[in-house]
Amino acid sequence: MKMKSFISKNIFTPLGVLFICLIVCTPINAKNFDLSKPKSSKIMGYEVLLERANKLYRAEKFTQANLLYRKAEKRGLDPQIATMNIGKCFYRVQDFASAAAAFRKGVRLTGYQYSPALFNLAATLYRLGEYGESISIYHQGLALEPDNFGAW
Repeated sequence: MKMKSFISKNIFTPLGVLFICLIVCTPINAKNFDLSKPKSSKIMGYEVLLERANKLYRAEKFTQANLLYRKAEKRGLDPQIATMNIGKCFYRVQDFASAAAAFRKGVRLTGYQYSPALFNLAATLYRLGEYGESISIYHQGLALEPDNFGAW
């Protein structure tokens, strides 16, 4: 009760009003805050989301990583990168239909000129039992990268 009385008596003095004005009107200096790890995902840029998604992926938390890759894409991550990572997450949880859809989008986005996207799509189609299309896309990837001995 004494504190409340003290505040009510002193806050409305000229010095108290000046103090309140200084607190409210002084801009916050960003260097006083740790901006490296935003507290809310609403203010995170795609770089932070991508870093966190990659960390989750390496920890084999594919569903959570997938969600962050999607958020990162909405915040400006290159759609080709996002789509490939989303496809890999779906593949790792054995959701091959969703993985194929993501890899197809990635292949389209890269203009059918990025062999890893083609190889990922081919492997996924193979898992779905679509052998003819899988072989055809695999050959497209080999045509782009004939010296890729890992693909042979």
